[in-house]
Amino acid sequence: MMLHDPPITTAIMSPEWLQQMYEAAYYCDAEVMMELIMQIPSSQQAISAALRCLVLDFKTVLIMELTK
Repeated sequence: MMLHDPPITTAIMSPEWLQQMYEAAYYCDAEVMMELIMQIPSSQQAISAALRCLVLDFKTVLIMELTK
């Protein structure tokens, strides 16, 4: 993710999904995070791609910030 990219918003996802993603990021569980990312609607491909990059770069603190 580059500095000029638009901000990532996870507001489209349910509170339950957000809690699960937060907990997976807290425990650095990349497998669970990737499974949760697969639940993001295909119409939100940019969000999915950005979150995948964050997971692969171990940016779990940022993921926690996006999902709290």
